[in-house]
Amino acid sequence: MTILIGLATATANSLAGTSNNPLVMYQNITVTATYSTTFGTEVEAAALAGTGTTFDSWIVTPSSNAATLQVAFPSDQTLSFAAIAAHNIGTIGGTVLFQFESVSVTNLAIRSEELNFGADWVLTNASVVTNPDIAPDGGLKAESIVPDATNAEHKIVQNVGALTSGRRYWLSVYGKADGYNFIRISGENTAFAGSDYAVFDLSAGTVGITNLVDEAFIEDVGNGWHRCAILIPAETAASGNIAAYVN
Repeated sequence: MTILIGLATATANSLAGTSNNPLVMYQNITVTATYSTTFGTEVEAAALAGTGTTFDSWIVTPSSNAATLQVAFPSDQTLSFAAIAAHNIGTIGGTVLFQFESVSVTNLAIRSEELNFGADWVLTNASVVTNPDIAPDGGLKAESIVPDATNAEHKIVQNVGALTSGRRYWLSVYGKADGYNFIRISGENTAFAGSDYAVFDLSAGTVGITNLVDEAFIEDVGNGWHRCAILIPAETAASGNIAAYVN
């Protein structure tokens, strides 16, 4: 379970005083959760997670990056509730997002870390340069999508099938500015009823234009890398394209 405050809101929130600090609430359980934060302080000790206390407090510190509090359980747990209370972030124009990540999540993209492999990924007006940089996980395996001189869209696309109508899907990409600052990630074709997308500025670390997405966020993960993600609904039970455009 990750609680995300966008980078602009994180800074405004921290400067507005402690009355804006979110109070995170969840059902008491018998196992100890693991807490981690970026650009903030988790107030209650992790050792208390399995005791009689059923809330946690998080103080966000000023930062030019997105701020998160992550509560990780060692296995799937059944919670009576999870909520964010006792804050007035809305008064400074901000929002707080709950993001649940199950240990059973399946990556539907084939060879998602091998963008130049065979026919799984289709390039248009672009090429892939392999292993030019350190990836977010520390390995020398990052790949660059390099646009050509064509005055048209520069993109990489994969078709994924067996999507379930009514289910929402996360499309997540790690990106780093390298001569080009903007990336657009989208779900396209039949399953997504057209084009659901968001544009991200990898230099500024901000979300730009969005279209038909339920959620969109960008997170600074260090060394110039950002995780960009959109949550999009499948409108029909069909296949759909996932795509990244470079500009």
